[in-house]
Amino acid sequence: MGRPNILERLQNKLNDSAIERRDGVIIIRSLKERISLRHFISAVLEARHEGYQEITLDFSKLKNETVYANIAVPLAAFCDNLRTNSGVVFRLHETPNSFVDKRLIEPISFGFNEHSNNPLNKVWKFESPEDVFGIVTLLIDAIRERELITNKDALVSLEWSLNEVVDNVLQHADSDSGYVMGQLHSGQKQVVFCVADAGQGIYNSLSTSDFYKPSDSMDAITLAMKEGVTRSKTEHQGNGLWGLHRIIESGTGEMTITSSGARIHIGNDGQITKDSGPYLSHARKGGGTIVDFQINYQKPINIENALNGHRPDSYRVLSSLNETGERLMYRLDEKASGYGTRQSGFRIRNDIENLMLETGLPVVVDFDKIAIVSSSFADETFGKMFKKLGPVGFMQRVRLENMNSTVSSLVNKAIEQRLTEATDHEK
Repeated sequence: MGRPNILERLQNKLNDSAIERRDGVIIIRSLKERISLRHFISAVLEARHEGYQEITLDFSKLKNETVYANIAVPLAAFCDNLRTNSGVVFRLHETPNSFVDKRLIEPISFGFNEHSNNPLNKVWKFESPEDVFGIVTLLIDAIRERELITNKDALVSLEWSLNEVVDNVLQHADSDSGYVMGQLHSGQKQVVFCVADAGQGIYNSLSTSDFYKPSDSMDAITLAMKEGVTRSKTEHQGNGLWGLHRIIESGTGEMTITSSGARIHIGNDGQITKDSGPYLSHARKGGGTIVDFQINYQKPINIENALNGHRPDSYRVLSSLNETGERLMYRLDEKASGYGTRQSGFRIRNDIENLMLETGLPVVVDFDKIAIVSSSFADETFGKMFKKLGPVGFMQRVRLENMNSTVSSLVNKAIEQRLTEATDHEK
């Protein structure tokens, strides 16, 4: 059998590539590597240039892989921008359930509650300050419930950073919408956020300023990471990307900012890498912006040092304080995870313990409107919390209020069993 000719070799290469276009069909074999996003964008734009208004995304040959936020969010921003502003119709062929769940092609608008119980690993679309508040609250609360974070500054750093980056989209992108995904990598002790828009880009935004005239897109990103740099000092402070950069500089993670074809990456060793990146919008001069950052919540973070003495407030902490600020008030009836499973108990216990670790304050758990809890929930939440804190610690730091007789009996039984278990172990 002879060696394949040049056409056969070319076809073999195409078959091995992550992204392939055949007229109005885009065949997607992989979205794992960053270059795949650029190839995907190029393939779609080539199809548009040839007149295809309806584009099929064929996932039938997709490898079994994880799609990370830094690919999912800009891909969603690019596709949704084409759909909204150019009327492009995307048809999906054999889409894996994991891709459907992530909402890569149809991001979730805030207000759709079917995903509020697990808002992580999904692309959310925001268009207003109300959307931003709701989505950020969902994402941060989901992290609080799924992981016990002993570093008291980690959660407020995450909350502040995410709020600042998504607010930048509303304030500076000149775009109708932005997109965000959060991911929790428990094994690496990392939280990942990616925020993207298909707006005017950092260069165009800063070029309208009376104070700064960046020479190009790379210079614009560099300027945007400096303290106080903003297009309008009367309306904005210019501390968002600077503050995030400072938190990353302290050795807690890494970040990448991509805008209008330029990309700057700051590694966890502080090393800065500059190269080119994709454009998320070709219908307007600008090309959009992507901010992707990872924070290791196990490493020490001092947010006051990072922000030159400023310590931002956590909305969740402020909304949980009683009138005198001496206790945390925790209403169980506001928790969407319910009170019937061990998994929901695990989440609520993590949430309560994270609040106590952040503030050092005792907590009052309010059972008002809770008619029944399961035995497994009672044990996972309060039995294990009692075991961890010990009898004296639990009595000093946790108070349970407004329990009916049934709930009280179940919680007492769970605590008593854990106490007996500890006593037997000591014998």
